[in-house]
Amino acid sequence: LHAAIREGNTPVVRNLVAAKQGLAEKDIHGVTPLLAAAEEADPPTLALLLDAGIPVNQVDNRGRAAMHFAARRGAIAAVRLLLAKGANPAAKDLMGRQPVHLAAGGGHVGVLELLAGAKVSMLANDALGLNPLGHAASYGQTEALVWLLDHGGKSPEPAGIMANPLALASLANHLDTVDVLLARGLPVMDADGDSLALRLAATYGRAGLFRKLLAAAPDPLPDSLLRAVATSPT
Repeated sequence: LHAAIREGNTPVVRNLVAAKQGLAEKDIHGVTPLLAAAEEADPPTLALLLDAGIPVNQVDNRGRAAMHFAARRGAIAAVRLLLAKGANPAAKDLMGRQPVHLAAGGGHVGVLELLAGAKVSMLANDALGLNPLGHAASYGQTEALVWLLDHGGKSPEPAGIMANPLALASLANHLDTVDVLLARGLPVMDADGDSLALRLAATYGRAGLFRKLLAAAPDPLPDSLLRAVATSPT
């Protein structure tokens, strides 16, 4: 059944499901036929398996449900079907990641819209402390980042790098993402008077990024930050 789903062989899939063959089989990662269908963004096969009685919220060895796989692929039709069939829109994998984190990191705005409609929090943190905006910033997903900023995805007072989208974008050297964040009014300076973004740009010798951030920073910089960046390769 796994092979037929991966190959898109619908007649074989229908015959095996009708005969109830392989419905519960798992690969070495614990991926079931339902999860494989979600990963392949195959709504007809998903519907066939769910109508055959497969639990919609079953998970693999990493705690990922069908919603995680569909959200990561940006499979809007599959996500919509899973929600209609009772899937948990805020299911957490073993790393605390919800479908909204994977959709944000993949830049899938359509999936984010569906999850918002299902009342999923745009501020939810994973086990590392990253919220959806942090995932979008880390992967340079500018469209998703703008959508999140417009739909309640900005933490009121970010503390630490994991809650600081400007620092995350700076760490990954996503200059376009930094431009968007600065244009949307995210401050270069952190609440404690420091600037993780500037420190990261200086530490990694990213002169273009450093100049961009410096131009948006208050003048003068705090003495402690000046001393730190003065000894950097930038």
